[in-house]
Amino acid sequence: DPVLTALGKAAEATGNGFDAEQARGFLSDGVIRLALSFLGLLLVGSSVRRGKEDDTSAPAANPVVGAAAESEASLGRSAKRQFEKEARALAKKGMFKEAAEVYRDAGELDKAVTLLEDDEQFERAAELRREQGDLEACAEFYLRAERQELAARAWADAGQFAKAARCHEEQQQFGLAGELYEQAEMWKEAGASYEKIEFNRQAAKAYVKCRAWEKAARCLEAVVVDEFARVASDPGKRKERRKIVLQTAKLYKEAGKLEDAQRILEKGECYGHAGKLAMERERLEEAAELFLRAEEAERAAECMRLLGREDEAARLLGEWHRDRGNDEEAARLLMEAGEHEQA
Repeated sequence: DPVLTALGKAAEATGNGFDAEQARGFLSDGVIRLALSFLGLLLVGSSVRRGKEDDTSAPAANPVVGAAAESEASLGRSAKRQFEKEARALAKKGMFKEAAEVYRDAGELDKAVTLLEDDEQFERAAELRREQGDLEACAEFYLRAERQELAARAWADAGQFAKAARCHEEQQQFGLAGELYEQAEMWKEAGASYEKIEFNRQAAKAYVKCRAWEKAARCLEAVVVDEFARVASDPGKRKERRKIVLQTAKLYKEAGKLEDAQRILEKGECYGHAGKLAMERERLEEAAELFLRAEEAERAAECMRLLGREDEAARLLGEWHRDRGNDEEAARLLMEAGEHEQA
């Protein structure tokens, strides 16, 4: 009846005929929303016609607009009551999902979500919260629905990167987790995620950013080991491998792990750098041997002299000059070393 009354008022205001019985039959078929659409078109059309007929410059009170607004408000209230009645009836029958959809169509999303939550329809509740733009509530509902991947997407869209990363981590999607931890600037967690799937370069970079030097070094050392296998088939990789070896040693030094730094330098055939590190560690005999392997005889001889072994230092340098054709210098050093026959 309120709907019929509103239609009658609108028809009178717009100068259109109105058959109440015909309208009652139309509405009794449950097509209320179509009736509302029809009324809206009727009002708009009437306003356009009147606008063309009354071309006056001075604004005047328009009874049509007032009546239309009153009718529209009345219709809105009536339709809302009808939706409420329908939704409550469905809920009483235990048809919560259907009732929630009626509330959604009426624009009552909060009521729809409440019904869905009571019925443990968490995934649909999450979708409605996303429609509202409440991404955090959306993510929480996805978690309750045990849809971690969808929850992660909602958290990420909400800018909650750490929470999104943890969802991926629970699903053992460590690559995605690492990327999101990086966005959250949680470098240690990012490194740990990458390390689990042997993304060692990415893990090392993340660990460097949180100054976890030893962890970063061990990840890069894993890259070095991998590069050794490639170098055998591709000599062009030697330069790249050397660069990684030096970076790894530097990280070990930052961590105070000088022995590990020297070890990786030797493994990477960076003998000169390894010799310098051995000198820092006061391992002079090791340093001398490493300098010789690096063909740095003068530095090797320096180590011998520091050990008080002058003759051995002279002999070592003499042999080195001899092998390079510097006979005069070689003879002098061998004489100094007491190696008269060779001199």
